Amino acid sequence: MDLAELQKIVPYGDEEAAFKYLEGIIWHLGYPVCPYCMEFHVKPRVDRKLWKNTKIEDLPPAVKKRFHFYNCRKCGKDFTVRSCTVMERSHIPLYKWVYAAYYMIISKKGVSSLWLSEHLGITARSARILQNRIRVACGHRTGAKLPASVEVDEAYIGGKNKFRHTNKRIKGRGSKGKIAVVGMRDREGNIRAEVVDATDKDTLQTFIKRHANPMFVVYTDEHKSYVGIDDFFKDHRTVQHGDGQYVDGDKHTNGIESVWAAIRGCVRTHHRISKKHLQRYIDEEVFRLNNRNKDTAEVMRLLFWGARGKQLTYDMNKKGKGTNGSPHPQYRVNVKFRVKYKRINVDYLTEMPEELKPFVSDEPPITTP
Repeated sequence: MDLAELQKIVPYGDEEAAFKYLEGIIWHLGYPVCPYCMEFHVKPRVDRKLWKNTKIEDLPPAVKKRFHFYNCRKCGKDFTVRSCTVMERSHIPLYKWVYAAYYMIISKKGVSSLWLSEHLGITARSARILQNRIRVACGHRTGAKLPASVEVDEAYIGGKNKFRHTNKRIKGRGSKGKIAVVGMRDREGNIRAEVVDATDKDTLQTFIKRHANPMFVVYTDEHKSYVGIDDFFKDHRTVQHGDGQYVDGDKHTNGIESVWAAIRGCVRTHHRISKKHLQRYIDEEVFRLNNRNKDTAEVMRLLFWGARGKQLTYDMNKKGKGTNGSPHPQYRVNVKFRVKYKRINVDYLTEMPEELKPFVSDEPPITTP
């Protein structure tokens, strides 16, 4: 999907079209669902039949304000398609959310908040928070293990010491003053990456056990932290980078090395990223790489589908709390309710498109703050 096709679906400035587009993704069954109690019996706050021959822009202000609100007949709460998503309580129009997501998806190295603010007509501060919320939506946490043999490597993100100002140079070499990141890429192209505090044995092997399938092979370099990982997997094969060996038959880590090149390119776009926000930028780049072979329309559908049940407030963004976003507090309660009374939500799960089922579980996408 190119920009011309997007403009046909959601014309720039058409808020009504943006609501219909997002309602079609989040409420994919064709009717609204209460995000607070997962109830289907809802009613619009505005009598649609009374205003069916009136354009949205011609509605009275009081009616226009409530036009996209629904009221749940069970819990009595009002909601829109924004409720219990990263878009909740945002004053930015929905059509700008759609275009911001599109620009971030099609750019291989991301776009800066200043560039986005100029193209959407919002302040750079608003664009920065908007981007961070979209990055939270990119951070899917399905818990599924990778379905093939994996390559694992660690990297250090940060500028070179020689380019720092004299007063800011750090004594040391290599990783001194940089942020450690561990990543994994299977031989089918699926990627996982996380910011870590250290690259010791416990940290790296815990990451591998969480994401890799024990029935497959693990490929790494000669780092000592990987010693002993073969006790938990089919096999552990290494390449000796220190001896100039990078490929030995099927033993190599070139796949995950290409991921580091893409992430460093993203960092160069933004010039500098602090440790408390780096995980969000990595989630954005990993999301693009994992869906690089899909059509842009499908990637946008997966992105807004992943926005459900997540929350990133301004205070959380400023203080760096909830690096990957926090599950919406009400949404967490609702999921427990849904599990207990699962008959309420049977149709909602069984009628879901097959390609979206991996992103849905009985628990929301909870991430560690």
